[in-house]
Amino acid sequence: MQNKNHPAWKVWSIFYPIALSYAILMIVMAVFQGLFGTSEQRYMLGQSLSSLCAFPAVYAFYRSDRRENKEEKVRKSFADAIWIVLIALFIGFSLNNLISMSFLTDISQGYEEANRHFYGSTLAIELLGAACVTPFLEEFLYRGVVYGRLKKMLGWIPAVFLSAFLFALIHWNLVQFLYAFLMGIVLALFAEKSKSVYGALLGHMTVNAAAVVRTETG
Repeated sequence: MQNKNHPAWKVWSIFYPIALSYAILMIVMAVFQGLFGTSEQRYMLGQSLSSLCAFPAVYAFYRSDRRENKEEKVRKSFADAIWIVLIALFIGFSLNNLISMSFLTDISQGYEEANRHFYGSTLAIELLGAACVTPFLEEFLYRGVVYGRLKKMLGWIPAVFLSAFLFALIHWNLVQFLYAFLMGIVLALFAEKSKSVYGALLGHMTVNAAAVVRTETG
């Protein structure tokens, strides 16, 4: 029988959902690119399809964890939603402006390439993928599962920073790593306030949609 109180099992419980979702993403993306090519115009469509395929596994982890934490009640209110959107917009725009004015974009290898892939498709597909599908997968994984399990193990303050760090690790260049880490802290705080993944999901969708619209409309 598995000893869920063993330190090794606790560490494994954090990394296993990340590894599983990442493996599904890579496999589906590889199949998609093998069938349709690796052009920048199709990248967001492939990422969206990969996220959709990985989401059921992540959601199963999330539902299992929620059943084990029945004492936490989800907070949903219109006022909270408005504040989350406003704060997310302010922080998202501020971080983007600070990064664009810094030297980081010049020394970060892969940043320009990542941007070309991220914004290489049409506005509709980018909004669907970056502002809808991808946030669902990432929030249910990193704030729903990873943050929730870290909070249970270490308390909410260490969980905020550790979940943000793990979230940042999947972004493969310095600029996106720093942005994802800082935004991951904010999203974890949204999750903590709302006592569920939905506050973080709303914030993530907001900042990604704003970034897409801002970039594509100039």
